[in-house]
Amino acid sequence: MTKNILYSSSFASLRGGGQKSLLLLLERINLKKYQPFLLCPRAGELEKKAKALGVEVLVLPLPSIKTWNFAKLYRTVRELKEWIKENDIALIHTDAPRGTFCLGLVAKSLKIPLIYHARVSTREPYLYERLLYGFAKKVIAVSQETQKRFQNLPDFKNKVFLIHNAVDIEKFNPAVKGIKFREELKLSDKVVIGIIGQLVPLKGQNIFLRAAGLVAKKEKRVKFLVIGNVDDPVYKKSLDLLVQELGLEDLVDFIDFREDMPEVVSGLDILVNVSDLEGFSRVIIEAMACAKPVIASNVGGNPEAVRNEITGLLVPAQNASALASAMLKLIADAGKRRYMGNLGRKRVEELFNITVNVRKTEDLYQKILEGN
Repeated sequence: MTKNILYSSSFASLRGGGQKSLLLLLERINLKKYQPFLLCPRAGELEKKAKALGVEVLVLPLPSIKTWNFAKLYRTVRELKEWIKENDIALIHTDAPRGTFCLGLVAKSLKIPLIYHARVSTREPYLYERLLYGFAKKVIAVSQETQKRFQNLPDFKNKVFLIHNAVDIEKFNPAVKGIKFREELKLSDKVVIGIIGQLVPLKGQNIFLRAAGLVAKKEKRVKFLVIGNVDDPVYKKSLDLLVQELGLEDLVDFIDFREDMPEVVSGLDILVNVSDLEGFSRVIIEAMACAKPVIASNVGGNPEAVRNEITGLLVPAQNASALASAMLKLIADAGKRRYMGNLGRKRVEELFNITVNVRKTEDLYQKILEGN
């Protein structure tokens, strides 16, 4: 008998890695066993794509616990309870604290099991963390570093499961050469180094640019791409000023997210991820799937994806000098870039393949629905 599962998403867009991961799961879930439903805070790209897959979507913004608006929280929980009962939901799968809190209240009331998908390695405030953990029947952690959030909480070994983020290895693969993208930006004779992510301070684009300034003093056959949409206009302005200050106007391009991201990633020679914090970066494994070497900050789940000196290089966070040295090392050695890229592709095929991710997730569903 098919079981109905309600997924909740913190965002309606597909800019974030968590939403991309959720969509990959919705595309591949075994419909003979599980029927997905989706809760979104508003209409958007994720909602549209989910509906195109035949997923019923409830658009309902969830109140923040920080506002302490108990009347709104009561109304929302009541509405969710009625909707969940009407749709015979057997399991709830949340992706962030707010959804876990609101749906956790519903799950406890209706005695429906809830999975809390923890996608970041930073803890919530102590009491809130314990509350969310208590609402969950099981917790999925996207990295070993994320698992550590919960290691001192009750029944950790039986309750917290490691399931890494994963990538569609057919969509992101070395056969996509990125030629059109490189021709479009006139990059044919350059070593192209890119950083991909929302333009927010946490992602470290400022460190990337400072490292680019150091590299440019020694190497001119490079192009630096900052790829991502602007979430913080003030921060973007500071990046523009930094480019001018460092004299990098001819070496740096800013590019929005595009529909052809496999082509974009394949057009890079080196992918950089120097976030201050990271659960388990989708961008890193997408680059590895395209056989690209990665330079990453040694934080969060990054060391679980990137094997230092094997599939890429790990550097300290907030260290432009170390990042520049790593860049120069790979710029100078095309053979090393190919070697690391090929090993990265093999690592993704073995460990971070979406087929493996979906199978592990469905196995957990079955375990929970069987009462374990």
